[in-house]
Amino acid sequence: MKNSSLLLLALLFTFSACNSDDELKDRTQGIFNIDGERFELRCKVDGEDWFPTSTESNPFLGGLPFKVTYSDDGFNINADKKDTDGKLISSIYPSSSNGILNEALKGYVGSRYYSNWEFSGDCLRFDLSNTDDMTLIITDLDESLQRIKATFSYTAYNECGDSVMITEGYLDAPYQD
Repeated sequence: MKNSSLLLLALLFTFSACNSDDELKDRTQGIFNIDGERFELRCKVDGEDWFPTSTESNPFLGGLPFKVTYSDDGFNINADKKDTDGKLISSIYPSSSNGILNEALKGYVGSRYYSNWEFSGDCLRFDLSNTDDMTLIITDLDESLQRIKATFSYTAYNECGDSVMITEGYLDAPYQD
């Protein structure tokens, strides 16, 4: 009886410490719930699903799954993807110089829009070659709640002649100004 009670307590502790299957599924689809706030960011990178993962080693993001800023000066997303060992794999940085609801926004030529951290030197940084390489549309903006929804896609290039296509980008998250 004593052994079965200890086993039951150990099982209860183990299951209470684990994330629910739904929470794990959400995180593998780019959906995060932090302190009751929903964060969603996903896209495809060269046709493969991409979503941010742990940001524990990135103090710039303040412990959030990704950072979104919006103001009269522009709109920016900063997100990292890491492997299961916590090694940084890639980052996305869609941004624009303005933020007009339901209008295709132009990016900054020469600004980094993607990093492949498995490359090195000039090959790891991917930039826009012209403003037509990006489509970023703010589909919903609630300034009182500081929440934004947007879609994005773009092609970026590195100095080594490689390109990366970011497609089916979707954002639904709070923003900072």
